[in-house]
Amino acid sequence: MSPVILVGVAILSTLPGEDSYTAGRIAEYQTKYGDAAKAYDECAQIEGPLNAFARVRKAVLHGKANDSAAAMAELQTFADGPAGDPVTMMAKAELAKLLQQAGRPADAAKLIWDVAWSQVPSRWVDQYRMMLADCLTASDDSKQMGYNLYAQMLAEARNPRVRMELAQKLSASPDVQHRLDAAMVMVTAGEFGQASQVIQALAPMVADTNAERAAQYAYLNGRVQLAAGDTEPGRAVLREVAASYAKTMWGRLAAAHIARSLFRAKETEAAKEAFDQLVKDYARTEETSDALWWLASRYAEQEKLDEAIAEYLRLAKTCPKQERADDALIAAAEGLRGKGEFKKAGELYAQLLEHYPRSPLVSAASYDSGLAHEKQNNLKAAKADYVKATLRGIGDFYAHRAMERLYELRDNPGAGGSTINGLKSFVRPIELPIKSSPEADVTYRDNAWCERLFYFADHGFEEAEWEALMLLAQPDQYGGQMAVCLALSEAGLAATATQIVERGQLGIQNGVPTPERLRVLYPRAYWSQVCEIASETRVDPYLLLAIGRQESVFQPRVVSRSGATGVMQLMPDTADWLMKVEPGVQNEHSNNLSHPANSLRLGAYYLMRMIERNDDNLVFALASYNAGPGNVAKWRKTHPSTDMEVFIDTIPFEETKDYVKKVLGNYAAYHSLYPDPGLVAAAK
Repeated sequence: MSPVILVGVAILSTLPGEDSYTAGRIAEYQTKYGDAAKAYDECAQIEGPLNAFARVRKAVLHGKANDSAAAMAELQTFADGPAGDPVTMMAKAELAKLLQQAGRPADAAKLIWDVAWSQVPSRWVDQYRMMLADCLTASDDSKQMGYNLYAQMLAEARNPRVRMELAQKLSASPDVQHRLDAAMVMVTAGEFGQASQVIQALAPMVADTNAERAAQYAYLNGRVQLAAGDTEPGRAVLREVAASYAKTMWGRLAAAHIARSLFRAKETEAAKEAFDQLVKDYARTEETSDALWWLASRYAEQEKLDEAIAEYLRLAKTCPKQERADDALIAAAEGLRGKGEFKKAGELYAQLLEHYPRSPLVSAASYDSGLAHEKQNNLKAAKADYVKATLRGIGDFYAHRAMERLYELRDNPGAGGSTINGLKSFVRPIELPIKSSPEADVTYRDNAWCERLFYFADHGFEEAEWEALMLLAQPDQYGGQMAVCLALSEAGLAATATQIVERGQLGIQNGVPTPERLRVLYPRAYWSQVCEIASETRVDPYLLLAIGRQESVFQPRVVSRSGATGVMQLMPDTADWLMKVEPGVQNEHSNNLSHPANSLRLGAYYLMRMIERNDDNLVFALASYNAGPGNVAKWRKTHPSTDMEVFIDTIPFEETKDYVKKVLGNYAAYHSLYPDPGLVAAAK
């Protein structure tokens, strides 16, 4: 499992009209609408699976050229097509956009309704649910329905940026609860300026409201005042909430934030009393758990390790059923291990394993327990811990580290594993408990029903998403749900396929994931393109996949808050720099990072440079990919240890620390699932 490897390149079939369609999409992206129209016309003259799509794209161009009437007329002919057909759905969506722009939201809503309420759990569909809500709120007759849809989406959303966008929309609702919920999102996100405006507008609306809403309003008002620097008035409001609504979550939250405020102000004794009172009054509650976690984290940041450990332990003791209890135990154990108190650390690991056997931290606790036992020269117990850690399965960083330690503890450890530091292995593949079935080895590109899907996905065209909606709506016609999900995932639509198999618990036999399920979760997405660029840069193709999975779940058009774009999440500045220093990176590559091949190319070249810069040390290279080579150079000077485990644990950026572990877990998972001959063997 070397990060540098030579691979072969797959040969792709060509659809009739493919070259013309591709040329049209590229020209459209470059706003060369005349060239795009000509290319689409050429494609439309060729009978085949791209013909109707080309005609829809040509109609869209009319709209972009400000000829909305012609665009609407042409799109309507396709929108009247067979229900569930990808061309029909795409035409309806494009027509709805034009109608919305033309001030006809009610008509737009009718067109987009079926797509927005699709039973397929696709994040991509969310944009059309948002569009539907926008259209509904634009009409008095359906306004409340639109705000209710925003509220439903907010309850389901996990992405902070999406939640903030929904909160901003919901803050205009005539419903008091909607506005309160919007303000809560803003306060939680630290957007106190926006929250203040919502709170002020709510003042006359909450006068005659119920006690629950009055408590929420008062709590939010107190938080906003604290953030604005009105410390004493803010605390006074929160104290009133804590006293008057003691049995509600708002009373508990108010008490918790009074304690935090005192701690921030370095009012040490008062803060201690406030946290102690919180624990006394509200033990076992989520609010107390979160407050103690916050306090322990502040102590850890201040390098007050004993105080941090004490608060982590207090959390685990007083809030044992809360979500953070297992996190607190392992954090305290790691702190003790760092102090050399291995016996006490081992006791906490054992406590976690006993009381939280289903915790996602079981593998980490088992692995760390093994390290603690090694320090005590108890190799038998250490090996037992490592075996337990491997049971978490592929993709878990600690499971693969445990497998590596089991090999290293053998009398004749042998070769293999993943080379991350010169010739030294670090994470090792795990043998699958269920052998791969013939169906798992099917090349889905050979099926006629997904040729067009792979073509669209290979180019990062959103048409692939419309194909996915059709396939998932009637999977039995295409070999069943698992067959469709395998095809989608390999094509690059792994985010959608993963949602399907996880929600439906597909591909699990007696509690064990099947190879088919694992291949959906760890697909060889964009495989021919990955192989080509891997061969060019001499980077292991599975390492590229491991990064692409972590960065974007292979989504080609995703853009982060900071502007990182595409499958490999390259920043535009990084792309420009690569274009200047790498002959293999041209202007057409860096100018369209939403094309999977371009993103993979730039990501591979950047990774290649990070690997070279760090003398083939993959841990340093991955940290550099995420946090920048300058930061990694500083960290290496601060912590010159050659122990990679120590280096990872001392990375000051939690995001980067987590990133390195997850990519290495992905990397080992790929080599477990698609092993080289002789690479994988069970630990004995």
